[in-house]
Amino acid sequence: MLVSDVMSGDVLTVGPDDSALDIGNLLDEQNVSGAIVTDDGRVLGVISKETFIAHLKIISEEPIESFLAKDFMEANLISLKSDEDLFDAVERIQSLPTHVDRLPVVEDDKLVGVLSKTELTELYPSILAGRFKVRDLMHYNPSTMESYEPLTKVVEEMNLSGVKCVLVMEGTSLVGLITVKDVSLAMFREKKICKRTEPASVLSAADIMSRALVTVPGSMDSAEAAQLMVDKKIGNLPVVDDTLSGMLTRTDLLKGFQLMSQQGESL
Repeated sequence: MLVSDVMSGDVLTVGPDDSALDIGNLLDEQNVSGAIVTDDGRVLGVISKETFIAHLKIISEEPIESFLAKDFMEANLISLKSDEDLFDAVERIQSLPTHVDRLPVVEDDKLVGVLSKTELTELYPSILAGRFKVRDLMHYNPSTMESYEPLTKVVEEMNLSGVKCVLVMEGTSLVGLITVKDVSLAMFREKKICKRTEPASVLSAADIMSRALVTVPGSMDSAEAAQLMVDKKIGNLPVVDDTLSGMLTRTDLLKGFQLMSQQGESL
């Protein structure tokens, strides 16, 4: 199977000098998680809510309206070829910084598509059903935080640990989760009010967390969990077996493709 068999040809592109605020609104309007930054057809980088959080340290008191795509994009990324083997592409995506989940597909210096962890998650159920349990792929020490912790600490944890999701606890009970989307929406909302780019210290984890939790047991087939991610349009599943056991993410699902490749199988 090749990259061209799985990639999305419908690519949202923005310019390097486009307003970061406008891009954030555009991502929400189109219900997509990221865009490719181009200039005269040349790919410059990737921008997403994740790269916004990762580059937050560059800004402080300036109004969000003054920042551009080039301030928040992840630049100097490798690109894929449409005829590249999908296993090789999975390895490339898995080696990216944790806040980058997609790579542009380029032919003759022209952007022809994008391959992200979302497309690979959509493919997963048809390829790897019955192969691995959730417990085989999940990570066992997800980032957690008490509900009273401030938003600033949530951002710090995401940047230091390179995670896209923090689980919110009250003692030993899982009460919510916070994704980079939740953080970025809270930050943009506060900036519109305060005209600042520093997160308001008055906001706590409980203020921005999602309480509508979708959890799975470790015994579930990983393909069933992947389909749940697709159906619910989510990328993080807390794993609960009486108590919190771990977390399954789109990144974890890529391990299934890697194990398949290591066993000498083909798609």
